[in-house]
Amino acid sequence: MIPMQGQCDPDDPEEFALWALVGIEETPGVPMITTELSLRSLSKQLADAGFRHHPDLQVRKAVILGAPDVEGVHWMGVGQISWVGMDYRDEIAEAAAEQAAQRIDFSGATPAQLIDAAAQLESMGVVRAPEAAPVVDGPVVGRAEGFP
Repeated sequence: MIPMQGQCDPDDPEEFALWALVGIEETPGVPMITTELSLRSLSKQLADAGFRHHPDLQVRKAVILGAPDVEGVHWMGVGQISWVGMDYRDEIAEAAAEQAAQRIDFSGATPAQLIDAAAQLESMGVVRAPEAAPVVDGPVVGRAEGFP
């Protein structure tokens, strides 16, 4: 899913304007019908052309309306983008920011702690156990010449 403004990296040319390309204000609810790769390329093209975002000049923002967190529903497929004033309270973005703030940082974990966490996630059904690599047939072992 294309990240909204709060999740985009302003220093990444492929993301700095990505959030602004998700819908056209004059056609509320109508998403841009193109691939994320194309929108990322357009964001980079804008960065390469010298365009920059100035938060102090921003007067409108894109928000997701409706229920984009419903399992199997992609907000772009149901036209949930709307442009609103900066004072609009975006409960979905607030919930996402709160969830991100509660994210566990594994960067300082030991290998044993990471293995334990993976085992717990597997037992909860959050992640699947890795599938065993297929066995590749090795050399054929036969009888040496001259032996029965």
